[in-house]
Amino acid sequence: MASRISKNAVQGIVARVMPLTSAGARDMVPRNMRTLFVAHPSKILGGCVPRASFHCSSRAMGEAYPPTPAGIQSGHEHRTAVYEEHEVKDDGGYLATMKSDKTTYANATGKGHIENFYAGKSVLMIGASGFVGKCVLDKLLRDAPELNKMFVMARAKKDKTPMDRFKTEIAPSRALERLRTGAKPDWETFMAEKLQAVGGDINTDGMGLSAEDLTMITENVDIIINCAASINFTERVDIIMNTNTKGPMRILDLASKCKKPITYIHMSTAYVGSWNPSGTKVLEELPKVNIDPEVLLEQLKTMTPEEITKKTPEWIGTHQNTYTFSKALGETMLERHRGKTAVGIVRPSIIVNAFSDPEPGWIENLSGASAVALFSNLGRCPVVEGQLHTTLDLIPVDFVTNATIAAAWDVTELHKEKTDGTSGFRIYHSTSSCLNPVTPLDCSNGMTRFQRKFPSRKAMFRPTMRIVGSYPVFKVVLFSKLFEWGWKAVAKRKYPFKKIMTQLVKAYYTTSLLRGFFLYFASNEWFYDASNVVKMDAKLMDVDKKVFPVNPQRFDWGPYWEEMNAGLLQFVLKEDILERRAKFNAQKKYKEEVMAKRKLEGNTAKA
Repeated sequence: MASRISKNAVQGIVARVMPLTSAGARDMVPRNMRTLFVAHPSKILGGCVPRASFHCSSRAMGEAYPPTPAGIQSGHEHRTAVYEEHEVKDDGGYLATMKSDKTTYANATGKGHIENFYAGKSVLMIGASGFVGKCVLDKLLRDAPELNKMFVMARAKKDKTPMDRFKTEIAPSRALERLRTGAKPDWETFMAEKLQAVGGDINTDGMGLSAEDLTMITENVDIIINCAASINFTERVDIIMNTNTKGPMRILDLASKCKKPITYIHMSTAYVGSWNPSGTKVLEELPKVNIDPEVLLEQLKTMTPEEITKKTPEWIGTHQNTYTFSKALGETMLERHRGKTAVGIVRPSIIVNAFSDPEPGWIENLSGASAVALFSNLGRCPVVEGQLHTTLDLIPVDFVTNATIAAAWDVTELHKEKTDGTSGFRIYHSTSSCLNPVTPLDCSNGMTRFQRKFPSRKAMFRPTMRIVGSYPVFKVVLFSKLFEWGWKAVAKRKYPFKKIMTQLVKAYYTTSLLRGFFLYFASNEWFYDASNVVKMDAKLMDVDKKVFPVNPQRFDWGPYWEEMNAGLLQFVLKEDILERRAKFNAQKKYKEEVMAKRKLEGNTAKA
């Protein structure tokens, strides 16, 4: 029978899967139970770990937060204090969505502050080939129709002009599809009128601009938006500082040469505040660094790569990595040398799929939380390690896009109000932790609900997602699931044995890699104060709030998880999820109609 499995097949799976475990985790399993890995982990561990600890908060297994310095509230006490300040209830560790204005402003019409602000102005867009950059480019060209000109900076290549690169690498993106199809009179004419590509590189002094392009920019540009960055978390300090610290300064130098007053919006990251202890509040102010950036730049000129690597831990201090450290130095330099240029810094947290714009669920670059969701749906990430009820700060890309666009208007208004001779400077947290908090448990539940209805067609094993609170439990649950998957796959005899083992090994390594990312963000939490975003939102007109929503209070995470996971299947895996969802909804509607008809007939018969 197809459901029977030979003893040799079982031993083969065990022999191949068990060596993947650490010796310590393997030795935790009683010898007579190693072929019963499908049993519940609490049974495998001989009852030494309560069953509830696999499903409930891992605080049952120990302290949920790392120790914090004296004088600073930690853990649950600080969480409660922060959420009381923001009028959010913390009911037994579960985070309730903040009471807020859920108005959609669907009936708002006319022109708002933002559209009027960009009318007749020219924008220099740097980093337009990135995830956020494409969204900013698309949003401005679609919803600020009176924008005069969009200058897009792209690195020149030997065989391609900057405009060729724009047409072949940026314009075909799905993010710009609505713009392409709605352009009048046609896309080519629209590009010729509104777009101008220039060759440049923020990694080189002078930004590699030709004399012609430099003159064109300095005479026409009103606003500079920089979304370019190096996001290599393990890059050597001197290399990453060239992009993330010196790069913004080169752009600031360009702004100082412009004939018109310039507003410069710089994209940073909320995790420049990760030097704060976990569980604390991060304000919209300059981050702390252990060394002055200008002193460090001078030191780096005379140091060898080996010396730089050795000194790096001392320089970055409590910053998470060289990426956040270099971003913190860049912010410090911008504030110090901004001169007469109005500067706004936008700090997003973990950027995830679009909520609604350019279209629901859209994503292009797979990273972070989206990677966990995708590989979970592929049956290659059954478990992650983390604390279930910490605050996981996620923000859809369209809210980051809108905050970036609106920040230019807001910081310009601030600049006009200045009477002390200084320029406007403001930091904006585009984050959700204090406005619309979400937990790893919410993510897991949302992904599981979707995956049960629409598992990926490319998944060999049934998708699942569990969160556990310690490394030993993580290992046991992982190998329990791997063995269960292998057992069932062999029983079905649908795939060759070698292919099954290959997929199990891939699942092991994928899960191990994703654990490294997820553990840090699901075991630590920071409450990013977003007061400047809320104040900016309060000053916007209703039509601005409709077209350029910046406040994440106005969306619900519940429906979002389905759009996020559907977007991963549609845009990353290229699956027919739209057709599958339409068919599912039609079947659901038919069943509801049948049940309603039967109920009506039953009531009629009784009467």
